[in-house]
Amino acid sequence: MHVKRSMSTADHRHLMASDSASDSDVLDDNQRLNCIVKGKKRKNEEEEVARKVSRKRSSKKEKELKSVSKKGAKSQKKAVDAPDAAHTEKLKLVAMETRQLDFEVAKWKQQQTLRRERLQLKREEINYKEKMTKQQLQVQVMKLRARLVKALDEAGQPPVQAKKYLALLGQKEEGERRID
Repeated sequence: MHVKRSMSTADHRHLMASDSASDSDVLDDNQRLNCIVKGKKRKNEEEEVARKVSRKRSSKKEKELKSVSKKGAKSQKKAVDAPDAAHTEKLKLVAMETRQLDFEVAKWKQQQTLRRERLQLKREEINYKEKMTKQQLQVQVMKLRARLVKALDEAGQPPVQAKKYLALLGQKEEGERRID
């Protein structure tokens, strides 16, 4: 007896999309699939070669140990220690280079920090000088106003005249501010 199954809407859409796919899309998918398969094969082959090499090395070491055990304990240590000594020396060199590079990186970072601090101090110094210059200008303007008022009082000019001169001085001051 035949039982009819209903497809989910997602399966139905997927089926419709695959039916409407062009031949070039299918070829692209096949090419991608082939690339993935080839990559996995290459990876497996490389791993297999690496395993074989490590087996050969371990079997060589075992053979060396067996032959050396016959010769005596002293010669065995020399045979085993010879490759390890070279490896140890290489590791020491790498460790020294690593420490040297770490030192150089720390030194560079410290120099950058000092440079940033120096620049910050220069900025603060410039801002301070600008503020001082503005304050000095304001003090000079205030002194000039005081002298003007004093001179007009001594000359016996009315306060209206003093206000007129102060207004002119104020306009000049505003013009200087606009230029800055």
